[in-house]
Amino acid sequence: MATVINPFVAVDGNGHVRANAKLYFYQTGTTTPQNTFTDAALTVTATNPVVADSNGLFTAMYLGDPPDFTAYKAILKDSADVTVWTADPIAGAPISTPVSASLLRGYLAGLQRTANTTTTLTLSDGVCVDDTRTAVLSLEAGTINFATVGADGLDAGSIAAATSYHIFAIGKTDGTVARLASTSPTSPTMPSGYTLKRRIMSVRTIAGAATLPNFVQLGDEFLLSATISANTFSVTGVAATISLAAGMPTGVQMMAKIRARAGNSVTSGALFYSPDQGAETLDTPNGNDSLAWTGNTQAAGEFRIRTNTNAQINAVSGELTGATGGIAVIGWEDTRGRDD
Repeated sequence: MATVINPFVAVDGNGHVRANAKLYFYQTGTTTPQNTFTDAALTVTATNPVVADSNGLFTAMYLGDPPDFTAYKAILKDSADVTVWTADPIAGAPISTPVSASLLRGYLAGLQRTANTTTTLTLSDGVCVDDTRTAVLSLEAGTINFATVGADGLDAGSIAAATSYHIFAIGKTDGTVARLASTSPTSPTMPSGYTLKRRIMSVRTIAGAATLPNFVQLGDEFLLSATISANTFSVTGVAATISLAAGMPTGVQMMAKIRARAGNSVTSGALFYSPDQGAETLDTPNGNDSLAWTGNTQAAGEFRIRTNTNAQINAVSGELTGATGGIAVIGWEDTRGRDD
């Protein structure tokens, strides 16, 4: 859709034409230039300012309509750039002031994994606010190639095994956008000209192979196509730290999704919990456990537990002689910077 400003002649108060007058267009309430067009299909961008001919005639100008454009502000100046009048807002978009990026704290829509190979990651289109809350980044669907360095690749180095990579939407102030992978969850090495960034997910390459695992994504949930054995463990009545880093990213707190099995020669139980909770005590009779078993058996279950930034959880057993078991990572949940 487009709103047209029909041809008109700029004149002064005495009816004299304003030869070569200039009409500037901005987003309403700002000094941010906004494009106008020479055709109704909005395919040919006009100059800004639009300049009248020697007879003061402005040809037809087409303004973009919402939701793709905000309201316009127009400033008419004479050929010497002296302001004649200002109109704000004018037709072409909503009268209300557009929502500032600073009010869209943590906003993220789309930008999800749609496919991946061992060295590439394809993401859907989407929109997000950068991590300084000053700009909105809008990206078409695209692919990160972990075999290259720069925009739509790694920020530095080459892909390595058993390494966490954090995926960013990045942008320039002129609206150019791309994707970037980095081992840093907060401070990637930005390609030249890029100053805006937002972490949109994190992944971890496979141990022993510099390749990405196959996984699927639905919103904040990431599921591995094949579970990864993360740890075998032995815990006693004293709290122990268990690392899940073999199966999920580090560097960012996440909600681990795991399957666990444990047992002992006597009737007892085991408790898995987040390091954020402080010390926890197993109390199987009253239900404060994750797994409970009778003598010479094992128990198994599926759990969702918040990790620390090292992909660790805590565990404790009721047995001083130790309960043994194993943990496999199914996937994880990642708020992707919305709460940073």
